[in-house]
Amino acid sequence: MSEERLLRRGAALSGLLATLLGLVTMAGWHLDIDRLVQWSSDIVPMQYNTALAIALCGLLPALAAPEGRWRIAGIICASGVLIFSLLTGMQYITGQDYGLDRLLMDPSRMDQVKTVYPGRMAPNTTVCFMLATVAILCRGLFRNREASLSVALMLSLMMLAFSTTALMGYVFSIEAAYGWWSLSNMSPQTAGGLFLLGIGLTLRFLSDGLPQLRDNWKNMRVPVLAAAGGIILTLLMAQALLDQGQNRTQSQARAGAVQVAHILEEVFRIRTKEQTVILPLAGADFAASWHEKAENFLNGSESYQSVALIDAAFKPYAAAVRPGEFDSWDNKDFDRAGMQKAAQDKTVYIGRMPGADAGHLLIALPLNGDKGGFQVGAYNLGKNMNRVFGGGSINYHYEILDSEGLLTSNFTPGEKYLWDVWHEESVMGGGQVYRVRAHLNAGQYGGGGLIFIIFISGLCISVLFANMLYKAKKIGDIARTLKKSEERYAVAVEGAEIALWDWDVDTMTVEWAGQAWKMYGVASNADIPCDDRSIRNLIQPEDNEKIDPVISAELGRGDAFAVEFRLRQPDGKYRWVQSRGKAVARRDGAPVRIAGIYADITSLKRTEEQLRRMNEELEQFAYIASHDLKAPLRGIDNLAKWIGEDLNDVLTDDAREKMDLLRGRVSRLEMLLEDILQYSRAGRIVDAPVEVDTGKIIDGIIASISLPPGFSVDVAGDMPKIISSSTPLEQVFQNLISNAYSHHDKTQGRISVSAQDRGLYHEFIVSDDGPGIPAEFHERVFKMFQTLKSRDEKESTGLGLSIVKKLIEWQGGRVWIVSQEGQRGTSFHFLWPKKIEIEEGKRNAA
Repeated sequence: MSEERLLRRGAALSGLLATLLGLVTMAGWHLDIDRLVQWSSDIVPMQYNTALAIALCGLLPALAAPEGRWRIAGIICASGVLIFSLLTGMQYITGQDYGLDRLLMDPSRMDQVKTVYPGRMAPNTTVCFMLATVAILCRGLFRNREASLSVALMLSLMMLAFSTTALMGYVFSIEAAYGWWSLSNMSPQTAGGLFLLGIGLTLRFLSDGLPQLRDNWKNMRVPVLAAAGGIILTLLMAQALLDQGQNRTQSQARAGAVQVAHILEEVFRIRTKEQTVILPLAGADFAASWHEKAENFLNGSESYQSVALIDAAFKPYAAAVRPGEFDSWDNKDFDRAGMQKAAQDKTVYIGRMPGADAGHLLIALPLNGDKGGFQVGAYNLGKNMNRVFGGGSINYHYEILDSEGLLTSNFTPGEKYLWDVWHEESVMGGGQVYRVRAHLNAGQYGGGGLIFIIFISGLCISVLFANMLYKAKKIGDIARTLKKSEERYAVAVEGAEIALWDWDVDTMTVEWAGQAWKMYGVASNADIPCDDRSIRNLIQPEDNEKIDPVISAELGRGDAFAVEFRLRQPDGKYRWVQSRGKAVARRDGAPVRIAGIYADITSLKRTEEQLRRMNEELEQFAYIASHDLKAPLRGIDNLAKWIGEDLNDVLTDDAREKMDLLRGRVSRLEMLLEDILQYSRAGRIVDAPVEVDTGKIIDGIIASISLPPGFSVDVAGDMPKIISSSTPLEQVFQNLISNAYSHHDKTQGRISVSAQDRGLYHEFIVSDDGPGIPAEFHERVFKMFQTLKSRDEKESTGLGLSIVKKLIEWQGGRVWIVSQEGQRGTSFHFLWPKKIEIEEGKRNAA
């Protein structure tokens, strides 16, 4: 099994396990199975929306293909999860509630778990989903770009690192690893699901670009380390801001507790003093005077509900009550021991008001005199504190506790706290210790959103910086490669002794490089004329007339051009130069600049001239062979014939046989001379390319040759039409068909001709049902003067197939034989171009 296939199977397995984990958790929410949702009562549950996102994302390793029909499904799935994650992040940033946490499942039954935002994804969970989905979108939307795979792999590795850190946090009980800024903690199920998802995506991306990653690993090491360093730095910065926010919160909580404690002390001091003014001086009308003062006191106080006088037996005998706020002082379960101790110590007693709601105090002043007893007051501490803090200027919650528990508080049910941070102060009053606590209101603190923004920004900057480093490294490698390429190019240009030129069409000026100075016979390229007119003056006038039409025609078609001309040297001599170039055009097709090379072809022209003379000599020899040598041979043949006729009566049978043998050798020599002439002319006689119907050519050949009785030629009905010179093709078919019946071992036979399309070529097949050709002779039969049978047995010069091979290869084709050992029949296959253009060299040869 290949590495790529193994990695993809591992990716699919990890993704399916993540999907299974998400589905099981969703089932736990629907079926109210707590253990499937929350593994332990002291850790946060996996929220329903998180489980759904993991179940969907678990399919992404299988859908993360840059190609194929599932690519669109992967993009849609990733886009949905990304949008949900971004909206969740916006809730953290803005402090608003968009209702996403309760969209699919009410998380209230899990509210007993300590968490700031019940039902909401943890911020590190949100970041992991962002990384995973952006990685998928990179591969899906930018599949043809090399950088998409590197960025996607980097993001999946970051996600894997975050989830692994959270898992290790649960293993080693490090809350900071799975809980960012105490907003909401990532549950262990979520950490496990994201870990499986990270493994799946990483394996998938590795399978997509394993060879590429192997080649680019050197370039990727520094960017990956830079990204990791940037993320760590961002986390440290966020943690510093977190610590700063926590310190500020603790300071605010401390200040709040001190403020409430100070107010509570003032309440005990001032309210007790206020109550003492009720007591009259001694006199007979004590009760009546007290009652009048008590009513006046209640009318001027907002927090007292009632005051009364009770005797030593704790029975009320005088009372003043605020209408509608207090029922009666009868049958109150007073704290007799505490009040008696206060009387003995001559201090004020402060305690809970018996029979009243929490937040109501009983303030008792011992009475002097024979009767003893107490002056008592029912004081609403909660109402007084609300009046003091009623302006809404505080940004904390407070609570006042006594020995029995909570006495009063300004808490609002359902409100949450950013951190579980509070401060406590102690206050003495009436012989008791009261505890005052202050907590920071989460809704009053905006640091959580700021930290989230900083982290997301740092994450993006780290990824962009890593990508910039990767591109810079690639650019550096390209620059070094380009420099080496330029050095090799310079060496090659110098070694090839060619000139480089770049012609600006608008300014009609030329820039020179390479060995151009050698072409012009000057000391350096700077000494070469750069304007078009000066350059044209150095070119032979008749060559100048040929240059412009060729360049114009080729540039009009958008093709490269090649022209040859003679260039005058400073000493007056001429050097042959070949110029090749191609234009760079504007959008409208007009050339803006033309660049190309010069090559010195003076020696090549000399060689061509020598070859031309040799061809002329060969042509002259062929003429001699076909005329001067044939005439004596015909004379010998006639003499032998005349001698045989004159001496017919006296010649013995042996002499007649030898005379016939002599005439046969003369005929063979004449055939050999004819075939040598045909071979020398093969490919040199070229007519203009025209549209050729190969079926009609073959029909004409069959009609022109003397086909022996008993032989037939079958021609396929779909023979093609091509652009070619007809003469060489006719010679090939004629030789192959003649060869098929002349070397047949029977008096009857069948020959078939067919064709097949082979792209730029047509493959023609000439088959027969003859004796076949053994495999060891498949190459030999195409050599000159080679025959399979003795010439005494079968008259042949051995040049027919050599001519066929030469004609086919002259046109750029190929010929071969197909003949099975032990089976009859031979097939000659040859490739012939569909379109042939006569080259200049072939015209010259003609």
